[in-house]
Amino acid sequence: MELPEIVNQELWEAISANFNNGNYNGAIQDSIFYLSNILREKADSGNDGVFLINEAFSEKKPKIKLNKLESVSDKDKQQGMANILRGIYQAIRNPRMHDKINDSKEDAIRIILFIDYIISQVKNSKGRFDEEEIRFLIFDNEYSCDNSYAESIISQIPKNKRYDFFINILKEYPNNNINNLRHFCKCYFNILNETETEGILDYISKELRSVADDNERKRLVNMVPRGKWGNIERVAKIRTENKIIESIKKGKYLEEKYSDEGWLATWCSNVIIEAEQREKMDKVIFSKICSYDDKERGYVYKYILNNLWNTMEWPNDLEESKNTKEAHTKNRIANLMIENIINININLIEGIEKYKYYIPDPIRQYFINMIEVRKEDIDKEKERQIDEFTDDIPF
Repeated sequence: MELPEIVNQELWEAISANFNNGNYNGAIQDSIFYLSNILREKADSGNDGVFLINEAFSEKKPKIKLNKLESVSDKDKQQGMANILRGIYQAIRNPRMHDKINDSKEDAIRIILFIDYIISQVKNSKGRFDEEEIRFLIFDNEYSCDNSYAESIISQIPKNKRYDFFINILKEYPNNNINNLRHFCKCYFNILNETETEGILDYISKELRSVADDNERKRLVNMVPRGKWGNIERVAKIRTENKIIESIKKGKYLEEKYSDEGWLATWCSNVIIEAEQREKMDKVIFSKICSYDDKERGYVYKYILNNLWNTMEWPNDLEESKNTKEAHTKNRIANLMIENIINININLIEGIEKYKYYIPDPIRQYFINMIEVRKEDIDKEKERQIDEFTDDIPF
């Protein structure tokens, strides 16, 4: 068998030019250079030669582990490989860097085959960055949505692998743990540089432009951290927002059974908050708040507004502004709710009274106070509507 058929394909590509030209000394050095790159990548190190081996195979904190290092045999193999690697640099590479050595083809083949074996051992080892282990920690159902926990996982990913690793995560993250995904992505974006961030958002944009499956759309949307939706490419953004608007329109809360109508919007609160079509979304949301259908009102209070209350900028003196129009906010929905309480919108008032525990304080108390102040007018309006309904009955 010829050498190209025996050695690893990537190793052959690294040495083939010099080997085919009869520069066997150069081919040997190419093979060791290739080995060095693998060692640096595994150990996430910038060192070279013996210094690289000492760091990668440190007895106290090894960055490369050939095995579990539990038994004497395990530790002997680890130490033996470290000694062999030091010997490769000291006895094979360094002399060829400092002296003129005319290697024969046979010598080159022997050395390269040995290097190929060493490379296979190193490639099968556990490096400082174990991608499978990191994936397990991220996908794990026991993942902790704690910033320090996420940061400790992210710190194990070499800087030169952060972009590629994240793209792989984008492709593979399961849909059954979106909250973990959202938290991990938020922490991950904090360590990316501007170029990496742009690249990932561009990738997500391209996926959103063509995605047809809502589960996949949900996964992609939740990978965009708070404050970054505006950086998504406009066609992808509008296309996604239109799907969310349609989802809100369909949404209903059925107390007695599960309903999948409107589920997509419930997972896309970050988009609703930052949407380019926010005014259009607000109108749809408010129309459901004022709906005659309690299932529509319940859906908005339980699944949509619960993610939006904290983004509504209420005045600091909210509790003092109990029964006037003074409590204007910078949020369209909040202002419409205040205005419609003042104008005695019965559907809206009944919704607030029924779903008040889905409204956080002090906003809930503010609404209750406004309703209490207008109780007499509200009761009159309810009576008027009942009389009007009775008059319409044909008997």
